[in-house]
Amino acid sequence: MLAKLLKEIEEQKAGLRTPATAHNTRLLSALLAEYRTYHADQRNTPEQTTLEVHRCELTFVGCGFLMLADLDAAAADRWLAARQRESKRFGAQTRNHYVASLKAFGNWLVGGRKATENPFRPLDKQNVALDVRHERRPLTAEEFDRLLMAAASGKRCRKLAAPDRVTLYTVAAYTGFRAYELASLSRRRSPWTPPHPL
Repeated sequence: MLAKLLKEIEEQKAGLRTPATAHNTRLLSALLAEYRTYHADQRNTPEQTTLEVHRCELTFVGCGFLMLADLDAAAADRWLAARQRESKRFGAQTRNHYVASLKAFGNWLVGGRKATENPFRPLDKQNVALDVRHERRPLTAEEFDRLLMAAASGKRCRKLAAPDRVTLYTVAAYTGFRAYELASLSRRRSPWTPPHPL
C-alpha cells in the first residue's frame, strides 16, 4: 500500500496523475450507488431516481463498461442507435431521455472531481418529430365510453377495484391530471383541488 501511495504521489508531481484520474479504475457499480444517493438527496422522487440510475446502468451493461475509464460517448451512441433499430418502443424521445440521464451522470462526475470532463458531452439529442413511434391523440367520446365500460367490468388492477378505476379515469379525463398528480389524491382531498398548489 505504501509503494502504491508513493507511486501515486510521484505521478502527481510529474503531472501524470490528478485527483480525477485516481478514480479511473473505480467500478461503475460503486459510482452508480453513490450517484443514486446523491440523486435522492436532491429531493427527487424515488421513481425518478430509480429511472435515472437505471438508464445509466442499462447503457453501461449494454456497452460493456465496467470501470470509469471505460466510459465512451461513441460506444454509448452506437448502443443507443442499435436499440432504436431493434425496438419499436425505443424511439428518438426515449433515446433523448437516455442521453439526458447519461449527461447528468457525467456532470455529477465532473462536479465531484471524479472526472476532468463529461464523457458523454458529445452525445446529441435527436429531433423527436422525425421519429414518431407513438402518435398521441385524445380519445373519441365513443372510445372513452368503451374504456369506462371495460374498466367497470374488469378485474382488480394495480390494487384498484373496478369502480375506483372508473372514477380515476373520469377524473383524469376531466381534469387533465397526470398519473403522479392522480396518485397524490386522497379521500380527504377534493379531486378538483390541484395536487401542487402554488
